Amino acid sequence: MLELDHCESLGGLLEEHADDLQDLHQAWQSISSGGAQEVAW
Repeated sequence: MLELDHCESLGGLLEEHADDLQDLHQAWQSISSGGAQEVAW
């Protein structure tokens, strides 16, 4: 189990990187739908 303060700091990181996570999510959707060739890492 993660400690609560660790979860809070993780939540802060997630908020800071929300735009990056959205980009990753879109890239993942592209990969999982068979468009892996189009994704540049």
